[in-house]
Amino acid sequence: MQLEQSGYRPSPKAPRLSVWLTNALEPAEREVRDLFFQPLAEEARGASEVKRQTPIMCVIGNPPYSVSSENKGDWIRELSQNYKRELNEKNIQSLSDDYVKFIRLGQHHIDKNNGGILAYVTNNSYVDGIIHRRMREELSASFDTIYVFNLHGDSNKGEKAPDGSRDRNIFDIMQGVAVIVAVKGARRRTAPAVFDQFGSRPAKQEALFGGTIANIAWRHPRHEAPYYFLSNAEFRQPDVYARGFPLQDLFVESLSGAVTGNDARYVGFKSSDLNALPDASFVRPFLYRPLDARHVYYDVKKLQRAREEIFVHLIRGANMAMIAPRQALEGGGANVSDGVIGHKTFSAYHRNYVFPLYQYQQPGGELRLQPMRTLNLDEAIHTALCAAAGIDPADQAGPDDDFRAPTGDARASEVKVFDYVYGVLHAPAYRETFAEFLKIDFPRIPYPPSPQVFRHVSEAGERLRRLHLMEAGAVGDAPYPYEGEGDDVVAPGYPKYERGAVHINKAQRFESVPAVAWTHPIGGYLPAQKWLKDRRGRTLSWEDIGHYQRVVKILAETDRIMRGIDLPLAGE
Repeated sequence: MQLEQSGYRPSPKAPRLSVWLTNALEPAEREVRDLFFQPLAEEARGASEVKRQTPIMCVIGNPPYSVSSENKGDWIRELSQNYKRELNEKNIQSLSDDYVKFIRLGQHHIDKNNGGILAYVTNNSYVDGIIHRRMREELSASFDTIYVFNLHGDSNKGEKAPDGSRDRNIFDIMQGVAVIVAVKGARRRTAPAVFDQFGSRPAKQEALFGGTIANIAWRHPRHEAPYYFLSNAEFRQPDVYARGFPLQDLFVESLSGAVTGNDARYVGFKSSDLNALPDASFVRPFLYRPLDARHVYYDVKKLQRAREEIFVHLIRGANMAMIAPRQALEGGGANVSDGVIGHKTFSAYHRNYVFPLYQYQQPGGELRLQPMRTLNLDEAIHTALCAAAGIDPADQAGPDDDFRAPTGDARASEVKVFDYVYGVLHAPAYRETFAEFLKIDFPRIPYPPSPQVFRHVSEAGERLRRLHLMEAGAVGDAPYPYEGEGDDVVAPGYPKYERGAVHINKAQRFESVPAVAWTHPIGGYLPAQKWLKDRRGRTLSWEDIGHYQRVVKILAETDRIMRGIDLPLAGE
């Protein structure tokens, strides 16, 4: 009907409209057998004929976004291997998403013809995702020109428009969206062009329907090895950042946090919450969120991903571990724990990685009650850091020493290094200058420019580390009185912050709470708010009340210490 309205008049023997029902991710079939419904067999034969013999010059669509893809055929899986080669990554599941497979399909057909256009509306994770770097490299090698109209709108990331307003999604979905137009066979190769559209849905629709390739204010991103980004993010002082060492290289062993698969069953606010489970010996302290220690039923046979190979080093003996995400989309930083942690302890968006200071190895064949404690630090980096800091790398804690007891200059070299790194990750200048780098991969840590800088940053890191481990001597008094008569229950719709008080219900509150503590983030959370929100409907015990008062003190002190960290960055 629409063809006739446009003026088309079919002949008596009009050709069939060449639109075929098929799974484009499956290869052409050499022989199509008759089916119980003959029109379906004819449809399959026609689709196979097109796949086999028809040059496909233009690929257009809005493919499905599905990480748990059901399209697992050998042909498309083998074709997609180009995007996965030489990545050296532990988890590349996102590269099996259906939309990635459809982009690879379009690229394949256009490469096969040595010319054509690919135009898709897709998930936008490929524009700056770390594991998508080979995919971006392959696309830039295949196509002469690539345009990416990034519509953003990722509610998982909590994206904001440049004016601070909420960034809406163009569709009713949580994942960000982008339009890609890639051309092969252009007169000349040009650098990839990217445009960012934030704001309301009507503003995005207006930009889409009113724009053309010619009149959009494209920008050319930093599209080069090893990441080949298709993003306009501003990467400041790249040469300075590159001179630092990657966090994951400092620690010999690291792994992401534990996943129970059923927090409601295996995680409790108190150990008694897990009494219904069969063996109390499996119950362990569990850092669930920043400053929110709970308990977990740590039976490695029952948890979805117990990560026993990393947490054994925090279970066998005294230890501490740094916690950081690979991609810091929530402002950077780190956390610390001396026990088992969850995979979303620090970052609400990306999984958290655990970096223990020590390893505990059980020597085979030896009758030793206690496992041996050894450093979990790369010897070369540890030695180089100590040289820059003017300290002796051999000045290490003994295998039976209480490594956390000494303070200041009396700390062992490995503890000073640990604290220096922790201080760097909390330095405002570092976070602001390298914000875009911190969003894409594990942080790189600068070597200290002088022993004085190392000492200053390491001592600040020590104070933060002791606070975040909630050591009583570091926290001290918490002068935030709990006032009011009531049932001590965190009511629905609470907590609320009003005139310096945190209200847990209509009648009860914590007084004299600094605004900076109420709004201070640790990773992807606001602990002063999150801790109480997670306890809505629960009665706070006196222990809970005291804990929350210490949380407020820790957050206020964290803000004060961070603002005092002076970390010079070369090139400033």
